[in-house]
Amino acid sequence: GKSTLAPLLAQALQARWLDTDTLLTEHLGMPLSVFFRLKGEAAFRALEAQLIQTPELLGPKMARLIQAPETLPRKSLTVIACGGGLPIIPGIMPLLKLKGWVVWLRAPWAELVARVGRKDTTRPLWNHPHLEQLLETREPIYRLADFSIDTAQYSLPETASRLTGAYLDYLRGRPRADIAPLPFEVPEPQAD
Repeated sequence: GKSTLAPLLAQALQARWLDTDTLLTEHLGMPLSVFFRLKGEAAFRALEAQLIQTPELLGPKMARLIQAPETLPRKSLTVIACGGGLPIIPGIMPLLKLKGWVVWLRAPWAELVARVGRKDTTRPLWNHPHLEQLLETREPIYRLADFSIDTAQYSLPETASRLTGAYLDYLRGRPRADIAPLPFEVPEPQAD
C-alpha cells in the first residue's frame, strides 16, 4: 500500500518521502495502536491534524519535515503517505490539496483484506466491526483527491510509473482530459 508505494514514487520523482504514521510513531515513542488504545481515536485524529496544520507545535524536527511548499527549496519535492483517517478530519483534505497533489489509492474491499489480513493488530481501526461500511462513508472525502488509481490492477512499480507520468504531465500543463475530475483512472502512458 501507501508505505511501500511512497518510496517508489519518490525515487521516480527524485523526491524525498515521509509517512505520517511513521512520523507520529517516532514522535510519540510508541506504536500508534498503543496510543490509539490509551488515548482514543479523537486524541489520535487531533495529533494527525496538528501534524499537517501546525507541525511546529510537535517540535522543530516536525516543523522541518512538514514544511509549506513555498518554503521548500525548488528541488525539495516530498511524497507524503498518510493514513486513511487523516484526510477525513474536517478541514484537512482542502489543506492537503493546498500543500500538494493528493492521490487516492483505491482497491476493492476483498483486495484490501487479502493484502492486510483480517486480524492486523497494528492498524487501530482494521478490526472495526463495520470497517467496510466505515470505508464507504469516507469515500466522498477521498473523491476530493486530485487523482485516483485502482492499485489492484497494477504492480507497485507499475502504479508508481503511472502516477509519475500523470504528475509530470500535470506539471507540464498537459493534464489528461480522461483523468479529471474524479472519478478517473491514471491513464496508460502516452508516447510524446
